[in-house]
Amino acid sequence: MEPFVAIVHNLRARGEVSAEAAHQPDWSEMDRRIPCPRCGQEMDTHPYSGGGNVVMEDCERCELNWLDHGELERIVQAPNREYASDV
Repeated sequence: MEPFVAIVHNLRARGEVSAEAAHQPDWSEMDRRIPCPRCGQEMDTHPYSGGGNVVMEDCERCELNWLDHGELERIVQAPNREYASDV
């Protein structure tokens, strides 16, 4: 997780924070169960605590983080837990 956090901090330092990216994740994604692409073990599904706006998977065994399309950008653009109202 340390390299992932370093990447997020580096990307945040390069750009501006956008309120548009700060919205609550789709909590139904917490029910998702996917195998690790490296070892096949079921990955842990949880909200990313560095912004809380993305549900991500990781494999403790392989130290692998899994993000869906656009999720890294949402993490970088919304560094806190203040969500925009979903209207």
